[in-house]
Amino acid sequence: MARRLLVMAASAAVLAAPSVLVAGSADAAPLPAAYTANASGDVLTVASTLATAPLAAVDLVHADAAAGSTTSPRTSATSANLGAQVGPVGAQLNSRTATAPPSSTNNGSIVQASLASAPATFGTGILSAVTSANWAGDLACVALGTPLSTATTSTTGASATLLGVPVLSTGDASTTATTSLIAQSATNDTRSVQSAATGNVAGLTLLGAISVSALQPTLTATASSGPAGSASLTGSAVTLTYPGGSQTLNLGDTSAAVSIPLVGTATVHVASNADVTANGGVFSTTFLTVDITLLAGAGTVSVGVLPLSVSATAPTGGVECTRAVIDIATPAEGSTTADSTPTISGTSNVPSGTVTITIGGETHTVTTDASGAWTFEWPTPLANGATTVNASVTNAAGNSATDSNTFTVAAPAPAIVITAPSTGSTVADTTPAVTGTSNVLSGSISLVIDGAAPVTVSTDATGAWTYTPTTPLVEGSHTVIATATTPAGTASDTTTFTVSIPPAITISTPADGSTTEDQTPEIAGSSSVVNGTITLVIDGGNPVSVPTDASGGWTYTPTVPLSNDVHVAEATATNASGATATDSVEFEVFAEGPLPEVAITTPADGSTTTDRTPDITGTSDQPNSVVLVSIDEGEPVDVDTDERGSWSLTPTSDLACGQHTVVAVTGNEFGLSGDEVEFTVSCPAAAPVPSGGGDSLAQTGSDIAPLGALGLVLLLLGLGLLRRFHLTRA
Repeated sequence: MARRLLVMAASAAVLAAPSVLVAGSADAAPLPAAYTANASGDVLTVASTLATAPLAAVDLVHADAAAGSTTSPRTSATSANLGAQVGPVGAQLNSRTATAPPSSTNNGSIVQASLASAPATFGTGILSAVTSANWAGDLACVALGTPLSTATTSTTGASATLLGVPVLSTGDASTTATTSLIAQSATNDTRSVQSAATGNVAGLTLLGAISVSALQPTLTATASSGPAGSASLTGSAVTLTYPGGSQTLNLGDTSAAVSIPLVGTATVHVASNADVTANGGVFSTTFLTVDITLLAGAGTVSVGVLPLSVSATAPTGGVECTRAVIDIATPAEGSTTADSTPTISGTSNVPSGTVTITIGGETHTVTTDASGAWTFEWPTPLANGATTVNASVTNAAGNSATDSNTFTVAAPAPAIVITAPSTGSTVADTTPAVTGTSNVLSGSISLVIDGAAPVTVSTDATGAWTYTPTTPLVEGSHTVIATATTPAGTASDTTTFTVSIPPAITISTPADGSTTEDQTPEIAGSSSVVNGTITLVIDGGNPVSVPTDASGGWTYTPTVPLSNDVHVAEATATNASGATATDSVEFEVFAEGPLPEVAITTPADGSTTTDRTPDITGTSDQPNSVVLVSIDEGEPVDVDTDERGSWSLTPTSDLACGQHTVVAVTGNEFGLSGDEVEFTVSCPAAAPVPSGGGDSLAQTGSDIAPLGALGLVLLLLGLGLLRRFHLTRA
């Protein structure tokens, strides 16, 4: 069976993508618009059949460009040594690709294609790539003259052999694929979408003997709307030169056959518009097709130079690059909402721009995000009924767009409930949390406590709210009124509760068990009674009302000096419910002061008397007090002083004859004072001597108590008088 080799090449051909051409921008689609463009080309496509076995096909020197307003990436450009048909197993594919966004380039060399699948060999010379991809954003067009994507793949030559026969060879060759947005007119910025595939092949030789002139055709496809369209091919005639003659083929001419002795026959065809095929919106053709039949039935070869394909889609009227667009998404036209402060949102084709929103006479602005989207929560409650919202935006080109929606506000009648404190409850907190629910979602309600100024309290997405008084409430009854307001009216709820704090009080100074020299010491402490009064009692006396400050602190200074003594202070706090708390401290006052005065007036010191029971008299500066008197270190006797401080004592039994000592001691809160006299009792010689010394004393006008043999020292150290005046020193 004959073997057949197919080589498809396109020389100097251009295949242009479909373009959408319109009369003016009014019919064009503003950004973001949906459009696509794709272009691809190869220098050579080779396939062969030998005897009964077909050999693998191969595409050599490939370029591809793509663009899509919704694809990822948006644009791309690829140069490769091999195309879709990579040829024999083990072929090494190598490429360079640029993508956008962001815009990029990728230029440089590519690994040469060198493929062998006996008895066929295919190869290229040095390969280089120039690729770029550009994207200005979904809401902007690239500058005029800047392609969306373009890829050019060049080689210093390409060749194919079969059974040692030089089937094809070229000189410099390249293919370029480009996608673009091109201007429709000079008066507006409306663009068409275009893709193009071009090629250039020089020095093409077939069967080592047939020279083909340089090929420079152009294939252009145009779509007037969407993917539908038509394509046309233009180009120059092709001249074949071979031993013994030459001939020229125009586009679409009948194929010409050229025989090379001892090698084979080449049948050449130049494509025309009739050769452009459309399949699913993709236009394709191969500019130059050569069918070769080798002698002796060795096989057949088909050569295709520059196989090209393009496709493009665009909105009706094209793409309007500078037209501003805005759309109100919510509230939707004709919709009904129960939210009197609805969220107004939408889209635009102005990124990071300013949208102006107006309802009635109220206007607000909001910034769009990077995609042109925007959202705004209307701050002022809208009245129930039909409402129209207007939105406008202006782009950098100065073009403006507006949109409006009419919707209905049907807010429900307001509802509000105070959940805590409950009516009739008692709380032990001066700043109790007041909480409740409402049907005012993500808004606010009004709260009035005890008739004070209203407080605005925010509600959450469920209508719940909470408020904690910033100023502590006094103990007692309190009333809270909560009010909810919607376009449908107002509603209120009331609660009355009691603040009752368990009483507490502490005396901080003087410390319990302490001693002070201050006879009017400050008595202070703290309590739970805020801006009220506590009760203070000192030594069981009359209660004193002491005011408390905003923190419950209090202080009191006695108006009458306290005596040198141990004292007890007791403080009591009472709350609004009548409950009480008490604290007490015991402290001692020990102050320095003048000592008392006492004097023995009779008997005089050093005197002699014959009276065995002489009157012992004296004075002191302590009227209506007590003087302790001791004779000869005997047991002291209490002697009362009169209103002038005078005192008198008469022994109840005779004193012994001889010398005697009398000591008188008195005291006050600051200490003791005493006086001492010595006198002599003289007895006649014949007088009988009493059986005992003077050991009895008599107080004038009172019972006489016997004196013991205690010493004066004990008398001065205390002897009851000290305890009577509480003068023991620490």
